[in-house]
Amino acid sequence: MAQDTTREIVSKPDAADFARAEAAVAPIIALIEAEKMQEAIHAAASGSPLFASKGAELTSLGGQARNAVDIYGPVERCILQSRDYTTELRFHLNYVCQHRDLLIQWKFNVDELPGGLTITNVSFSDTF
Repeated sequence: MAQDTTREIVSKPDAADFARAEAAVAPIIALIEAEKMQEAIHAAASGSPLFASKGAELTSLGGQARNAVDIYGPVERCILQSRDYTTELRFHLNYVCQHRDLLIQWKFNVDELPGGLTITNVSFSDTF
C-alpha cells in the first residue's frame, strides 16, 4: 500500500486571524470615514517599506480618493463586505463605503510578515 505523502499546503486562517487582519485595517477605515484620504493611503502604506517607497503612486491614489469624495459626496460609513485569504499568510479584506451618491469598494491585502501584520496593497473602485 502506498503511503500518503501529501501535505496541506494552504491552511485556513481561524476567526482570530481574520480579527487581527481587520484590526490592522481599522485605523485606515477610520481615516476614510473621516475623509482624510491622503492620510489614509499613506497610513496604509506605512507598514511596508516597499509599498511606502511608491510615493508618487500613493499621492496619486490619495488624490483620486479625494476626488471620489468631491464627486460622490461625504463618506457616511464603511462596512466589511467580505474577507478571504490566499494562505494563512495573506488576507483579502473588502469594505464598502457609503457616500451620498454612490458606494465605493476598498480592497486591502494584509500579509503576515516577520514584523507582524502589514497592509501590502490597497485599491478602491466605484465599479464593483
